[in-house]
Amino acid sequence: YHVKSGLRQSLDILKNIPGIVQVQLTAEDVVRHRLVKEIILAYYVNDERQRQQRKLEDDAAKGIVHKEEDKKIILPSAPVAEVLNN
Repeated sequence: YHVKSGLRQSLDILKNIPGIVQVQLTAEDVVRHRLVKEIILAYYVNDERQRQQRKLEDDAAKGIVHKEEDKKIILPSAPVAEVLNN
């Protein structure tokens, strides 16, 4: 149902080793190359779509019915899109 990516699994395994730190970047942190921003956004959008789809499926299993317009996948907020355009 929900499979953790290899990178996330690696970060979990290595998190308690002294000298190894995890830094999470967003599209707003990337200022040098448009392609890197697009990659970060693509992962964000994919994660958000999966999260929202799981919520719809969980609600459906509970008998909660959503209107068709409520089933739309919500994409990143305007600030994230603005970062990509810079």
